[in-house]
Amino acid sequence: RTSGLRAPPLLPMEDDAWHKFQIAAIWLAKARKGSVQWHDEADAVQVRSFRIRERLKPLTKTVKYGFLLMAFFETPSWCLPESIRCGHSRPDMYFATLPFLPPWLTNGIEIA
Repeated sequence: RTSGLRAPPLLPMEDDAWHKFQIAAIWLAKARKGSVQWHDEADAVQVRSFRIRERLKPLTKTVKYGFLLMAFFETPSWCLPESIRCGHSRPDMYFATLPFLPPWLTNGIEIA
């Protein structure tokens, strides 16, 4: 009986050759990108975490560029108070003609 400190592997890596194959595949993927920061010793959790992160990369890029694009349609913070004249009502202020999203919508997107 073990002490219970180590969790069982999350991937089917009972076979040592399969585990070495997975690590070699990660080494190739990272070397193709110019990285040398990977250890020869990696347990199943590390391999699985790397695979999940690689699969989620398109989603994280989409979210990142979505936030950058949303900045063009967000109401500027200096225009939020009703007492401040802003935008088209001020001839000395450059103002884009892009439509603005309401602040409650942009805040909701950023929080979610």
